[in-house]
Amino acid sequence: MSDKPKNKKIIDWKLRFRAITVWWRVVFLFLFIIILFVIPRSGMTLPMFIIKCLIISAIAALPLDIILIYVIFPLFFNKQRRIHIDLMKRFRTEGFSSGVISEMEIQLDVCRKKSVYSNYTNIYSELLANYYIEEGKLDRAKAALDAADLQGLYHDSDTVTAQTSIITYHALKIQYAAESKDTELADRYYDEGEKYFTQFYGKTDHISFMADYGRFYHKFVHGGFEDCGKLMEKYISADSDNIRCDANSLLGLALGKQGRREEAERCFEAAEELAKLYFTRNVILKKRKLAFEDEMA
Repeated sequence: MSDKPKNKKIIDWKLRFRAITVWWRVVFLFLFIIILFVIPRSGMTLPMFIIKCLIISAIAALPLDIILIYVIFPLFFNKQRRIHIDLMKRFRTEGFSSGVISEMEIQLDVCRKKSVYSNYTNIYSELLANYYIEEGKLDRAKAALDAADLQGLYHDSDTVTAQTSIITYHALKIQYAAESKDTELADRYYDEGEKYFTQFYGKTDHISFMADYGRFYHKFVHGGFEDCGKLMEKYISADSDNIRCDANSLLGLALGKQGRREEAERCFEAAEELAKLYFTRNVILKKRKLAFEDEMA
């Protein structure tokens, strides 16, 4: 799977701004009700008194809102956030090491019990599903996918973070069905995911790639290897090394299945040059073996 969008910092700031505005309204309403019944009118007319209360509440709500979001809330939620940040740092350096996998399993079990951690749940679910699918441990991949909690994202899907998670989840479900060689299940998962692939396509390179990643495996399980190749061709010159690596690996698989061994080998070699982690190199090796299995039969 490819890397996260490059505009993640912009996305984070948009989410922070949204949180500040939402909680400002809550704090403002709370303060207004208190001030309305606590401050004496001192001979003021009711309309003027209400305007005074509104102004005081609006001004006071902003600093209290910031304190609430950046001081009070972190006291309750930062522990899990720190764990998540540390685990993602390990993942970027170690990849899918046994230690990282074990910790992700633990954190998935912890986070899925509280809806406030649904974002973390979905990240761990998708990463573990990707790992287990590529390792051929399909029962564990299904369990990881079943742990995802996307209901909130479906109702609030206007951020790139939400769109990425939705697309990745549906693409992995199709890949799971394809690896299980279950064409009917792949069709059902494709029908579920295609509306999101179409809706969010083009939002980022990562989203577009993952949409075509899902489409690739749907066509692959039905033997549409030429169409599979066409889906991946446009990504072999992408800006992201991870996207280029995955695209070359999948294109090599599609070309190999068409009997175009020489072209397929070039793609696999390009993918290997871009692979940074042992897990990725191992995935490429497995796809190369799959690409040419018909020749060895």
